[in-house]
Amino acid sequence: MKNILLPAAMLVAAAASSAPKSEISWSIMHPTGIDVGYMRRVAAKSVEYGGVDSFEVCGDCHSPYGGINGLSMLEPYAKSHSKVDPSAVEKARRELNAVVDIAHSVGKPLYYWHREIFIPDGLLEDLPGLLDEDGEFDLLGKTYQDYLRFKIGEAFRYVPALDGIVLTLTEADFSVIHNSKPERYPPAKVVEALVRIFAEEHAKRGKRFILRSFGSIRKDYEDIIAGAVAAAKDHAFEIETKVTEADFVPWLPKNPFLKKNPPLTLGAECDALGEYLGAGYLPAAQVERIREYVESAREEDVDRYTIRIDRVGNSIFDSAHEINLYAYMRFIRDPGATADMIYGEYAAKHYGRAASEMAALEKTELAMVRDIHYVASNLVFHSFPLKPNMKILKACGIFGVYREGADLSMGAGSWSILHWQKAPSHRQILEEKARGLAATRAGLAKVRSLKGDLPAKEYERIERAWSVAVTAGEVLEAFTGCVVAYFEDMAAQLDRPWRLEAAVTEAVKKIESRMTDVDDDYTGAGSYFNVCGSNYDRVYHIGLRHACRALLEEYRAERKIRRELSARGEVADFVVVGGIYDDGRVLRAMHGAHAETVGGRIMRRCGNPVFPNGTVTVKFRDIPGAKIEVALDPSGAREYSMVEKTEDGWRSVTIGKKGAEYPAVRSIALVREKPETSPVEVSFARGGWNAADFVPAKSWRWDYLGEFDQLDGCIVNRCPDLPGEQIYRKHHSDVYAALMHKNVFPLGTTVSSTVMFDYRMAPIVVIAPEMGKSACGAAEFRDHWEVCLYDRGINLWYHYFEGGVQKWYKAAALELPPQSYYKANVKYDLKVKVWRNAKGFKEMAVTCGGFSLLHSDERIPDTFRAGVIACEGRNFFYDFKAK
Repeated sequence: MKNILLPAAMLVAAAASSAPKSEISWSIMHPTGIDVGYMRRVAAKSVEYGGVDSFEVCGDCHSPYGGINGLSMLEPYAKSHSKVDPSAVEKARRELNAVVDIAHSVGKPLYYWHREIFIPDGLLEDLPGLLDEDGEFDLLGKTYQDYLRFKIGEAFRYVPALDGIVLTLTEADFSVIHNSKPERYPPAKVVEALVRIFAEEHAKRGKRFILRSFGSIRKDYEDIIAGAVAAAKDHAFEIETKVTEADFVPWLPKNPFLKKNPPLTLGAECDALGEYLGAGYLPAAQVERIREYVESAREEDVDRYTIRIDRVGNSIFDSAHEINLYAYMRFIRDPGATADMIYGEYAAKHYGRAASEMAALEKTELAMVRDIHYVASNLVFHSFPLKPNMKILKACGIFGVYREGADLSMGAGSWSILHWQKAPSHRQILEEKARGLAATRAGLAKVRSLKGDLPAKEYERIERAWSVAVTAGEVLEAFTGCVVAYFEDMAAQLDRPWRLEAAVTEAVKKIESRMTDVDDDYTGAGSYFNVCGSNYDRVYHIGLRHACRALLEEYRAERKIRRELSARGEVADFVVVGGIYDDGRVLRAMHGAHAETVGGRIMRRCGNPVFPNGTVTVKFRDIPGAKIEVALDPSGAREYSMVEKTEDGWRSVTIGKKGAEYPAVRSIALVREKPETSPVEVSFARGGWNAADFVPAKSWRWDYLGEFDQLDGCIVNRCPDLPGEQIYRKHHSDVYAALMHKNVFPLGTTVSSTVMFDYRMAPIVVIAPEMGKSACGAAEFRDHWEVCLYDRGINLWYHYFEGGVQKWYKAAALELPPQSYYKANVKYDLKVKVWRNAKGFKEMAVTCGGFSLLHSDERIPDTFRAGVIACEGRNFFYDFKAK
């Protein structure tokens, strides 16, 4: 390898003379315990590559003995000191000193990651001043600031050669930027205070301080950078920012916060191994994307590039795509380098006689991984390797992508969802998985065909990666089939999900057929980032098998809630907040409101210690007078905060915590006034009805509110005094009129009216789940169904709003034979039964003059208003009934 890579170093060095010099750091041990042997290997590789200026070490910074937390025995704090594991602290000191020495032996500084705020056991007893009078962490208090200075001092006392600290402010014990009391502890002010302390403690020791700006949501970036800029008035340090706004997904846009904030220096955090491209287990060259990342960073005058080269114990030097690291090193030093140039150079140096064919194959890898690991470029697995934990899987918003054609805008809080898109169809999703699997098989066959032309070591690692890709493609396709079945069965309102049961049985069979040990009961316990090595059962199979089986439990729990709410006629709409089917209807911050299923009950908790101000938001089409009903799980807080907003015909509801505890929300429902169950029977003859029982209504399409005239035996829409044919041809848009009964009716109601037309059309019975208001305050239709009688049959029109505009289409039609056409000036009884049939499907059964029309549609409302519409001609209505 040394002889192969040295020429690359020479190329990089030659290109450097024509490009501005930016520092390059290799960022390692993401996130694993300190590995001294691996550090020696990385140091040697950095010399071989050339052009590496420094190192960052992440380490297991999520644990009590990771970061600078693990470097102190806490002697001044009696309770905490008594709970310290001295051997763990001594090990942390020894190993960090060792990796620093190794870095220095090759002339490179080393910076160590730390997450803030972590509080060791017992410290709250030693330092009660860490909490304010309300029991919340006092983020701006002197007690905390003094402890922080002590902790930093301990780190440099016991690892004096450490060159600096990389501070990150997420996923800790107490939240800096998501605190419960932002009015008292403004996040930007808290960040400024922390940064000042770290910068001061570094400056007086001549050390380098680096602040990571990464956050869970966009406001995190805003708060962190605002605090940093405020501190920069007095201190010099670096802001290190990811090249994509959230984590390293190739289909996310450029990070708008990767901007220079003088006088601060700017670091660009990059990923060569592919944290969300299989974390080194799959072949995933992404040279074209890397060129885009480096170019966007260069445009912002980046001072330092930090390149991650490992994940969960997998090193890029053992993966099938070391080409990504090579690409970063080349592009950073040579602005003129192209993707084709990189593919060609790397292949020539590594693949022998198979160079050209391997270069072509590597160009297909990113699309292959996208098709097997993503859904329409939306990330499926936020944590990889896959843990048997549905909470993690349900955290990232992916199930919203399975609601066919759905608007994904409510996924805006989950950074891994392309929330500006619409969800694909199930057919498209399944085709995507099949396409990805076919690509894995073709790739593996290609690699095996090149065995005689590839160097033995290269063949071994490439063949291994493509073999894993095939297995991954097979089991991920099976899992995807289960999720699709879940949505299809839930859409059909099946109490027993026969599609899902069959899909799970087949998927588990397929997964276990590829397992080495089907009895492995690995639970993923221990560190959040478990190192699974080459145990592919623990990389893919155990987690996926658990998820497939868990879908059955999830289905039963969600179906129970949906059945109960659907049976209540007054419930206009609802969201099962922790459910899979409604996942895309719940706006929440990534990891701010985790969903759980406990004892057969599904719920979503509003907040947690890392994200104490986490909330859930849902939206409903607004129905004036309807009320919000929130169902809580008893395992959470009994009280909650609720904010309602109404805008553009929508009502949004946001639920959060009110006290110290977090509410667990089961469902949020929009509840109408209770539907009328007594029969309505109205004669429209003169003196036979009370106009106060009806509300005149208008169409969004027309700017007038039509009227009816009273005749002796009926009512008729007001029309010009012209023959019916002339009205139809010249005034069809001028004669619209509608009356809606004041009652709300439940499913199972038959609505009817005796009607007549004088030329060709078109008396209508209308079913509307809700009514809106026009600009002038009149009742105005929103989504609604029109059962329209005309001379040649019956049309069932569905009207809906999209982007504030009324649209419509013919949902069903009954076309009569010519000899049976409906006749003008003849009375017909037009009946519409709105019901749920024996199989649980919602239907409209229309009958008129001996003919019938049946239409099934789950958008048919559970409760509704009803009335009559006259349009396109002169129409007569003799009565209105609902019973």
